[in-house]
Amino acid sequence: ARNMDRSNMAVLLAIALLFLIPLLLIPASITMAAWEAMVFRTVWSNAGLSNMARTTCSLSTHAFVWLRAKNVLLILVTLGLYRPFAAVNEYRMKVDSVRIFTRGDIDVLATVLERSNKNGLGDAAADLAGFDLAA
Repeated sequence: ARNMDRSNMAVLLAIALLFLIPLLLIPASITMAAWEAMVFRTVWSNAGLSNMARTTCSLSTHAFVWLRAKNVLLILVTLGLYRPFAAVNEYRMKVDSVRIFTRGDIDVLATVLERSNKNGLGDAAADLAGFDLAA
């Protein structure tokens, strides 16, 4: 009977850890969300191309952390099925927070950049950043 009690305790402990470990990841995920939002805002605030274009970023750390917390909880509740939707929501919030200001027409800027960059490095950088500038 004593061995049965120990095996039952081991099973209960394993089940408890199975549910507690993801709950321990929530504070870490929230902290990383705050860090990610602050770094994103810092990088995209006043970034630019010479004197042709400048960017501003209005990403709210509080709003991004709230979105990440909601996403983590929904991912846990749906056993991971919500993950693609969570990624789209986070990317959408980031992209919506960046504004590009150009001197003159955007088509002229695209033409100048296309002529000045023949080696494809700009395309690779745009792909890395997740931008799609189609002319």
